[in-house]
Amino acid sequence: MSTNVQMLETLPSESRLLSAEEATKIAINFLRRLGRTRGLKPRSVSREGDLVIVELELKNATATISVNQNKQIKQYTIEAEEEMTGFSLTPKSIIMITGIALLVHFVLSAVGISLPRLLGL
Repeated sequence: MSTNVQMLETLPSESRLLSAEEATKIAINFLRRLGRTRGLKPRSVSREGDLVIVELELKNATATISVNQNKQIKQYTIEAEEEMTGFSLTPKSIIMITGIALLVHFVLSAVGISLPRLLGL
């Protein structure tokens, strides 16, 4: 039994395959060095030959990073996700709409125009 342990210890570290966890850590550290620190979420990890392909979800983009068995980044791409063209209600837009509505109400009240009368209600 002890001979098996010795054999495993004498194997060069290069022959051991890079695990998905190790490749993901390398990819995340690489993106952090590039300044992408927020919203890093692993999406998938796959193996293509001797490369480990790590796909990470960023705040408004997707990063694909290829890591070789020597723990080196061989290739990476960062693609921005298409933004929605529709109107989205963010807290900021809700506050703006409410503020404008209140401003119109107070201005019309100061002038003496009643909104229900103006609309014929």
